[in-house]
Amino acid sequence: KVMLAGDVSKLNRSGFTLTTVNEDLEGNKYEQVIPVLLTTKNQPSWLQDGCKVALKGHITGSLKGDVYEEAVAAIPGSLAEHDEYMNIARLIGKVRYFTRRPPTPDGKQASGNLAISIAKNVFRAVLFDPIAVVFERSAKQGMAVQVQGALQNREWISRTGVTNKILETRAQSDWTQLLESPESFDPFANFDGEKDDVVVNTPTGQAAF
Repeated sequence: KVMLAGDVSKLNRSGFTLTTVNEDLEGNKYEQVIPVLLTTKNQPSWLQDGCKVALKGHITGSLKGDVYEEAVAAIPGSLAEHDEYMNIARLIGKVRYFTRRPPTPDGKQASGNLAISIAKNVFRAVLFDPIAVVFERSAKQGMAVQVQGALQNREWISRTGVTNKILETRAQSDWTQLLESPESFDPFANFDGEKDDVVVNTPTGQAAF
């Protein structure tokens, strides 16, 4: 599930573009542009280009010809006026695979790519050390997992040269963990910014963050 708040632009009958402000690991702020789909034709009268809006939704994808694009589908009735920026995505599912990338000579931080299966869909997250190290050692296919962080919109080129657009979650270490079972967790629980105590279950015990 996703919670967003930001500036509306390019509004049309099917959706709009939302600009949010995120913060990287060094504390620097940057803008992220996220496409939003409206799943109902009954748009509030105050919704227009330039306004600030908050919404809840989920990530969805569509294939247009050879191009695959992902967007956030807004939950009907969730749109509300909002004065602050917010970008929170929470994925709860099962590990499909995890691959870790070591640091590069130019100083790029070590990270890992996590694919999460939720029902028949696969979602992507980017993890950074130290949680990436824990997942490299402990995450196995089929294990339950929770990842929370900010959405980022990224383009990638397929083997056939087609440019696709995907939404992936830039995971926060203190909200990311392996779980006993995904069924008992509410995707919208604790979205008030309160920090949970995180315990990662590993084959040899538990690691706390």
